[in-house]
Amino acid sequence: MFRIPLGPFEIHQPIGSGGMGEVWKGVHVAQNVPVAIKIIKGEAMRRADHVEAFGNEVRAVAGLDHPGIVVVLDYGEITAEAEQASDGRLVEGSPYLIMEYAERGCLAEYMPYVGWPEVRELLIGILDALAHAHARGVIHRDLKPENILVGCSGANSVKLSDFGLAHVPDRFERSGNVEACWGTPQYMAPEQLRGLWRDYGPWTDLYALGCMVYELVTGELPFEAKNVWELGQAHIMLDPPALKARIALPEGFEIWLRRLLKKEPGERFQFAADAAYALARLGDPPGEDPDKEPPARRPSRLGAASDTERNLAHDAELGEPTMLLPHLDLAPTLRTPTVTFDITRWLQPAATTTTVPEASCVDRGFQEVPPLPTNWRRPSVAAQPVQLLGAGLGLYGLRAIPMVDRDAERDQIWELLSAVGSEESARVVLVRGSAGTGKTRLAQWICERAHEVGAAAVLCALHSPMLGPADGIEGMLARHLRCVRLSRAEIFERTRDIVRRQGIHDTYEWNALTELITPIRSADEADLAVRTVRFFSSRQRHALIYRHLQRLAAQRPVIVWMDDVQWGSDALALVGHILEAQQTNPSPLLVLMTARDEAFRDRPIERSLLAELLDDARVSVCEVNPLPKTDSLELVRQLLGLDGELARHVEARSGGIPLYAIQLVGDWVAQGKLVLGQVGFEVRPGEDIEIPDDIHAIWSERIQTLVDELGGEAQIALEAAAALGQDVDEREWQKSCSFLQASIHVDFVSLLIDAGLGRALESGWAFVHGMLRESIERSSKEQGRWEHTNAACAHMLYHLYSPRDLGVSERYAWHITEAGWPGEALEPLLIAAERSLERSDFGKAHALLDRREEIIEHLGLPDSDPSTCQGWIRRAALFEQQGRFGDALKVSREAVFWAIRCQWQDLLARALLQQGLAERRLGRLDQSAQSLQMAQQIFAELVDEPGLASAGLGLARVAEEHGEYERAEALFGAAQLRFEHQRDMLGVAQCLNGLGDIARQSGDFASAQRYAEQARSLSEQLGNQIGVADCLNDIADWRRLQGDFDGALEQCLEAVALYESLGSDQSTYARLNLGLIYLHQRRFDDSHEVFEELEAQLRRNQHWSLLAHVLVGLLPGYGQQGDWAAWDYCFEEAVRLLEQSGINDPNISTSAFIAAEIATQAGERARAQRVTHLARTHYEGVSLSPTLRTVRLADE
Repeated sequence: MFRIPLGPFEIHQPIGSGGMGEVWKGVHVAQNVPVAIKIIKGEAMRRADHVEAFGNEVRAVAGLDHPGIVVVLDYGEITAEAEQASDGRLVEGSPYLIMEYAERGCLAEYMPYVGWPEVRELLIGILDALAHAHARGVIHRDLKPENILVGCSGANSVKLSDFGLAHVPDRFERSGNVEACWGTPQYMAPEQLRGLWRDYGPWTDLYALGCMVYELVTGELPFEAKNVWELGQAHIMLDPPALKARIALPEGFEIWLRRLLKKEPGERFQFAADAAYALARLGDPPGEDPDKEPPARRPSRLGAASDTERNLAHDAELGEPTMLLPHLDLAPTLRTPTVTFDITRWLQPAATTTTVPEASCVDRGFQEVPPLPTNWRRPSVAAQPVQLLGAGLGLYGLRAIPMVDRDAERDQIWELLSAVGSEESARVVLVRGSAGTGKTRLAQWICERAHEVGAAAVLCALHSPMLGPADGIEGMLARHLRCVRLSRAEIFERTRDIVRRQGIHDTYEWNALTELITPIRSADEADLAVRTVRFFSSRQRHALIYRHLQRLAAQRPVIVWMDDVQWGSDALALVGHILEAQQTNPSPLLVLMTARDEAFRDRPIERSLLAELLDDARVSVCEVNPLPKTDSLELVRQLLGLDGELARHVEARSGGIPLYAIQLVGDWVAQGKLVLGQVGFEVRPGEDIEIPDDIHAIWSERIQTLVDELGGEAQIALEAAAALGQDVDEREWQKSCSFLQASIHVDFVSLLIDAGLGRALESGWAFVHGMLRESIERSSKEQGRWEHTNAACAHMLYHLYSPRDLGVSERYAWHITEAGWPGEALEPLLIAAERSLERSDFGKAHALLDRREEIIEHLGLPDSDPSTCQGWIRRAALFEQQGRFGDALKVSREAVFWAIRCQWQDLLARALLQQGLAERRLGRLDQSAQSLQMAQQIFAELVDEPGLASAGLGLARVAEEHGEYERAEALFGAAQLRFEHQRDMLGVAQCLNGLGDIARQSGDFASAQRYAEQARSLSEQLGNQIGVADCLNDIADWRRLQGDFDGALEQCLEAVALYESLGSDQSTYARLNLGLIYLHQRRFDDSHEVFEELEAQLRRNQHWSLLAHVLVGLLPGYGQQGDWAAWDYCFEEAVRLLEQSGINDPNISTSAFIAAEIATQAGERARAQRVTHLARTHYEGVSLSPTLRTVRLADE
């Protein structure tokens, strides 16, 4: 037996070997605790995938803390002293990990000897451990009896082990299909065998558990075959054989087991807690004897292998065996080792259903989710192994941060989650505090615990001061739907399949989600299979997102964690939409926001949005203050088992700020300043432990230690990452570094993560805390490198992307400004504002234009500079789309003034266009016509076809509102031709809509129907649901004019419902039409309610021309009520507005004739005569067909 020293341990003897290395038995010397040491050596040292898998296991398990998961005690590399003491058996530099020793081997040895009580207890324990791992994002992917250890910390305790496949990086093609998959074929789920890594999840491990359970209760695997390929095909295509159990099982057990073994991931239990809850409800088998001997140690179950087993073993050898780590027990088994193999034979779609499972397929009792525990605290569990003195230095940066105190905060949030579930309505909580107090850690802990107990599904939106590719609601959805790094067409296919499986078959939903995640840049990019969706308002986008969240919440509550909302205006606006939706369409959502108080100072938009939210009683605040002294001391002690005096020293300096204490200890670990003392780690004799003044100084020391290890270029690479944002996209980072001529060390990211300074992401990595990124930025500025670094990042963006890609121009503007060239940011900011306007992200568009104006002011550019005028024109378009027509007119007039003064013809044309559109919306039709005609003339001189088309459409609308239907028809037709020439199908649809209006008002109902159907078809192709709603309203209108009031009402209500489902505020015309239909039906109370709501809205929006229609529509209701004072007020104001605007609209006559009828019946002859005169004016002021005139006179 050897006595090889390795820190506080001794290595004694090898207990087995495998393809990657050896497993030795050892002991912790001071406490005489047996341990197992896994050492990678030999050929495996030269294979990157083996070394990476070894590191993956360490990182995966070190971050877990559960009594059912094997504990990794330390991690490092074999020392020269250990090599010498082993007589060369161990090689200096070989990676090792030290873990608990399994005194009684693995589960595979005991499977024939267990009864139902042991099976039940075993499964509940395994599911609880899996729930813990899954909640922390760790999918095991190699669950099998050999990886369930027995006797680690108790005679019969079982623990999950061998997490080497938990984070193996799958090599995938551009299509997203994996070229090779990893695992043990007898236990691999169909999606794992097919290499569909985007579909991996808790359900993947639950399938493996199902295979193991099948074997446990029958003695046989669910599928056997002559080779790996046939075995894989059986898992993918065949149902498991009928259960022939060797032990008594409770009723319903086979149904439970078959749920685990469903082919489609969506048909299995979705959470480990779901499976555990269903299992716990099964009860005992009929006539089961509860007394049973516990499993005892027995000889290996190895026997003579069957032909099938020999073929499987041989088939695995023919492939590329990658037995990542031998099992601690190392007893030979008859199953295939963990292997990697090509799976292209399985990439064809499997013959399985992709629809939502029918109720008959799955027992309804197993569809229920576990009830939310009354509190978040864990039930008492067996004690964890004692902390080993002097162990764990190598794991410090990988361990989960202990959650100390915060009981009151956790209680508060847990109670809100409970209220969400019981009331089935949304709540919001803001976790706020200063930097470093643990806000994000608290939110993360809540999300993990809720996921662990099956209480909630979790989505997370990240935000940073500079927009990154993973930031915001779009990034949240891309991660949740697992669309990161997919093409637009691939995202479409994936979202379509997911939404269909949710039972939704409206093509708009998946087209809109695709557009939200990856907006199309131009018409040239359009894919016929992927319809472009145009968002006409922020409400429409938010309604789409809310519907998606609602579908997720149909099964269980959803937590939407929005981190760092001080940088997330759109996220805050979405929260407002969610709260508003609870009035009519509630859903069990808990929005968990975190915010750094001091960061709001320079964020006026976010500050204003948050203030509005905090006025809502459904929004709670959870203050996170520095830890009290006793809890702060406990945190420091738990971090690494520090000597008591040293722990008190750290606590005193940290001031209750967890981040400070964590990073200070991490700095000492990285610099090797700690050694084992009598009662824990203490400072190495002779070391200077002068504690830095602030967190920046600590970060600087930690970064310097890492740079010293990796080389000087690592500093440049770190600064490039910091410039890119909190979350770092690998491809962007590498390209930026190439422009900086800085190479990235092959172990850079691994060392960063191991040091606790970073964490892995799907498409790259992230800094462990925003303050670390800020500290690197500060150092880069102090060293004079920040500007050069950002110039490289700006260059990278335009090298990898188009300026019209979502977020690219905004990011380019930020980087180029940081590079010291703010003037170069003006045009990108204008493009970014335009893209935001296209998506109706009005808050973002305003913020971008504000930033642009700040740069213009900083540069000292005068109003006579065209950059200023360009911004005004964009701002006017933004106001117009928001319905702020007065603001739009004011800004566009300013742009017109300076464009005339400076003779900017192109800008003058666009300014006049915006001015004319605003004037029309305000009912100033003559002024609008003049502005639009001037714009049209300049566009013609400039040969600007898109401008001519837009001006022509505006003039057509003015002519229509004037009642000049023949002229309007000609203008709509001319504009349509121009839009068709420009391939602007949205413009074409608008012209068809206008032509339908003209035909309808002229009584040509056949043409009106034809135009409406053409416009609707085109709108559906464009994904323009607002356009579809407009067409439904048009159909309702011509049915009303034909006297089909019941049919009109049905169509109109459908249009209103569609507007509302889209969260659109453009339902004004449909609701106006609804009020008119109610008047025709003499439902005066209903019509009056509709018109009153419209009046309030139109006054807010200053939409005076439409307000005149509504005021006339209110007259019948006031007449019925006998409120003649209100009648007179509305009548006088309506007449004034109509005279001011010059509007001639026959629809006004409908309301006026009915009002006259009511006034006559009430004996108000003078009022009846005045309103009759108004009615005649509006149906005689336009050219009506005889049919339509008959309908009007029928009202008279």
